[in-house]
Parts: sequence; C-alpha cells; structure tokens
Amino acid sequence: ALMKNQVDAMRNFSEEDGVAHFLNSSLNKQEIEKVKQDIVSGKTKLLYVAPESLTKMENIDFLQNVPISFYAVDEAHCISEWG
Repeated sequence: ALMKNQVDAMRNFSEEDGVAHFLNSSLNKQEIEKVKQDIVSGKTKLLYVAPESLTKMENIDFLQNVPISFYAVDEAHCISEWG
C-alpha cells in the first residue's frame, strides 16, 4: 500500500498518470504490461520497485534496457537480509 500511496501522491503533481508507477506482486499481467508500456514510451519518470520484482529475470532484463530517471526500491532492507 505504501508504494501505491507514493505513486498516487506523485500523480497529483502531474497531468500524466503514467509519470509514476510501482512494480510489485500485487499487479496482474495487464497492469504490469501498462507499467512497461508507460516506461518504454517515456511517460514514467519514477518507478517504485519491490525487492521480489528484482529477482525475476524478465524484470531485470526489461529494466536494464529502458530510459527511466529514478528507481526507488521499497523495503530495501530485504535485499541485505537475502544476502
């Protein structure tokens, strides 16, 4: 819920809904596709990413090849706990 709240707050400052997104396990395939479309089109400037999303090769491959200005990893302490 925290990532969604942050994205909603960011969208209040822009006329473009796609300016901010989050990517986590709560999204269905259609929602993930919309996020990716907005990133590829350049609409998305801020992406919140859950640590578990960074363990999927499809997300890693995608994120390495897109022009996004800033990533925010929610629950980043999990990364150090995982090793």
